[in-house]
Amino acid sequence: MSRTLTLHLEDDIYQLFDEAAKAENRPLTSFIETSVLARIRQQRATKAEQRSDLQIAVDEAEEGIAQGKWVRHSEVESKVRRRASGEA
Repeated sequence: MSRTLTLHLEDDIYQLFDEAAKAENRPLTSFIETSVLARIRQQRATKAEQRSDLQIAVDEAEEGIAQGKWVRHSEVESKVRRRASGEA
């Protein structure tokens, strides 16, 4: 389903959009749509790149669990204790 949107722009902003659309030989509506979509995709990609180290570790762990790769709690606890005591 498509929808119609009314957009009110100041004259100077309209002129900027219109000039940019003409420079690309495209209708103004097409220019606005593709420009906004590109911006949204860019923001989403940037947010994905900015995931914290913890979130990355959690995502990797969840993926491993989904694949049947997991380690018993007692094994993890043992490794942590050895590292903490310097035995690594």
